[in-house]
Amino acid sequence: METKFRIWDYQNDEMIYGVGITPESDTYIPYKMTDSDESFENFNYYPKSSLMQFTGVKDENEIPIYSGDVIYSQLMDEKEIFIDEVKFKGGQFILSTEGRLDIPLGHDNITYIEIAGNFFENPELLGEGEII
Repeated sequence: METKFRIWDYQNDEMIYGVGITPESDTYIPYKMTDSDESFENFNYYPKSSLMQFTGVKDENEIPIYSGDVIYSQLMDEKEIFIDEVKFKGGQFILSTEGRLDIPLGHDNITYIEIAGNFFENPELLGEGEII
């Protein structure tokens, strides 16, 4: 699986893709090289951000799914389509919906999965065990 990260930058209220992470003692600070500079010495650092990792799974439209994404999902034996949040829990990425058991992302019983948005830009998508 390819390891990729994105962050939600609280300072600018925006999603930033393709960030790296500095290994600094007990904390990690996301960074990205500036677009206008070809030197490896100039980086933008994002100390006030939330880090999200690529899950290794893509949705119906071949869009990479990250932790923090809000997705539509359907299981093999269900008629309803659920709205789930992708979380990292117990050493794996899961689909989490209130009122339904957590399901490992990439499980064979998932027949449909599509990104609806993400936790930071679309918090209104997350209801209490919402079914559509």
